[in-house]
Amino acid sequence: MYILTYLNIPLFTTFWGLSPTEWYIIFFMLAAMAVAAIAMPKGNGPAETGFLTGELTLEPSPEGDKPAVTFECRADGAIVIRRTGLPAGLTSGATVALAVTRVKFDISIEERITPADPRHSFPADADPRRHNAPQSALSAVLDSEIVTPVNTAIFVLPGLAAERYHFKYNSDPTSTYCALTFRNTPGLTATRPLT
Repeated sequence: MYILTYLNIPLFTTFWGLSPTEWYIIFFMLAAMAVAAIAMPKGNGPAETGFLTGELTLEPSPEGDKPAVTFECRADGAIVIRRTGLPAGLTSGATVALAVTRVKFDISIEERITPADPRHSFPADADPRRHNAPQSALSAVLDSEIVTPVNTAIFVLPGLAAERYHFKYNSDPTSTYCALTFRNTPGLTATRPLT
């Protein structure tokens, strides 16, 4: 019995020196390679980096000053990031900033803390007029910022769609880290401790 009589190829014999089992294996491997090529991701795409500066406040915390990060989604799609348990000794003259890098749905956040310059701040409980200082030094003190202790920084991350995001929050100054997957749905809140 011949499959193709004009090529004179028998049904159960070899074709180019390969048996039918070997041909099935070759076709299976080619099909698997085609499926793998179709399913392969197309790359991460461009990375976007932005910087956020936090609003520093002093808030009572029920769990003490344990470092934690809270993510809360607003109705406009922006995410409010609340960093609690800032290092002791920070004042309202300090700067807490975030470097936010976004690659598709992966968001990496690096925290940067810059303490206040003690030369340009004055304790809130002190009155500079009681000091016998020259007028130029007194005016410099009065023009400087009155500092208060802080323990919380609040950031707003705008421009996110209603998708599932993977957040990585890294604080190099305090050597702490947290990660979470967060669905950007209005009203949703998630808190993670920094460890």
